[in-house]
Amino acid sequence: MQDQLNLSDAYRSSRNKTAILCGVGLAWSAAQFEIKKMSLTGVGEIDLSGAYIPLLISFCALYAFTISVNEFAMQPKNVRRWRLARFDFKLSFNLVRGTLLMLAASGLNRSISTAAYIAISVVLFLILSMFLEFIGTIVLTPLLIFIRKKQGRFNVASRVIEASGWSRVLILILLIIALAWVGFASLYYAPFYTLFWASPPSPITILVVTVMAVLQWYS
Repeated sequence: MQDQLNLSDAYRSSRNKTAILCGVGLAWSAAQFEIKKMSLTGVGEIDLSGAYIPLLISFCALYAFTISVNEFAMQPKNVRRWRLARFDFKLSFNLVRGTLLMLAASGLNRSISTAAYIAISVVLFLILSMFLEFIGTIVLTPLLIFIRKKQGRFNVASRVIEASGWSRVLILILLIIALAWVGFASLYYAPFYTLFWASPPSPITILVVTVMAVLQWYS
């Protein structure tokens, strides 16, 4: 049975296109090159000097990933359940959402240092969120056990799962509040915006970065 497991050529092709577009987006957000013109077969050269490049790359990457999702969904059930296939799909998904975050952050500053700061921040926040979720589960489990016993429900394993879910919700709320506060402070609190940039970015840019940062954990 194992030797019959194989991803289709259509899925591989869409996955590869997604990876290429994400690579372009990551390289552009790190200021490795400029995109001024694009050549399309049957159309000719298109001037992109006045285009909003992050939005264009994001749209193309999302479109390619949507095709990839559709191709993956059309794989046989045994292939979709194949661990290597699921790992491949999750890898593409994480690459796309990471690229979207980097492209959003490029609205603040396009540089390798910005990309490095974002990558380090993602890792640190991921570790912190996992730790807080663990602590929240430990704290909430006895409380939920006490509450559910009053309702005649005595399954301890279910209470642990429920506590973990509530812990994730609480962390999400705290994360949104923390990121919103940092964004607000970086725009209107003098010690913050003088520390981060010479001229504060637009509130829309801060909002986009905040939303993309939240989606890194709960998408």
